[in-house]
Amino acid sequence: MLKDTIGNALAELLEKGLIEKTRQGFLRRCSLFAFTWWGIEDPQGKLDISPNPVPSNLWQRYKKNAKPTPTSGAKLPR
Repeated sequence: MLKDTIGNALAELLEKGLIEKTRQGFLRRCSLFAFTWWGIEDPQGKLDISPNPVPSNLWQRYKKNAKPTPTSGAKLPR
């Protein structure tokens, strides 16, 4: 039950653009996420995406009644 709750919460945060996935996890490697209103740094080289000091602000593109967007961490067009 907890796993479903966390998964649903992550999906909603991704859909609304509040977070974006910066690294896909597997086996003993955790997924990493970033708030979209902050820039992304990667001093330890752990991310699957390129660091960018400019925030993506994906949350500003969220439309309440719009079609759902991919929640796999895919970038939305700018």
